[in-house]
Amino acid sequence: MDPRGRSCPLAYQYQPEALAQPAQLEADTLYEEFLAIHRTLTAGAIEHHPYWDVVTVIDLVGIIDPDDPLPSSDLAALEAYVATALAHL
Repeated sequence: MDPRGRSCPLAYQYQPEALAQPAQLEADTLYEEFLAIHRTLTAGAIEHHPYWDVVTVIDLVGIIDPDDPLPSSDLAALEAYVATALAHL
């Protein structure tokens, strides 16, 4: 891991000075701002929906390396999580 906290693939061929600058945007700040605007525009009409929990787990399972499967305890936790989400659909 790069101790400077940021790195770039060599194919991009940025000069080190380009990456030595402070971050121009903060992800947490953008997320919080987006969430506040979203809640204002939807007036709370759109809340958490368990469908998205199921979709997230399906996406996660799709990227698991078959040669390095999840530990059985993690798999059991995911199964319980999906079962709970499906029960609330």
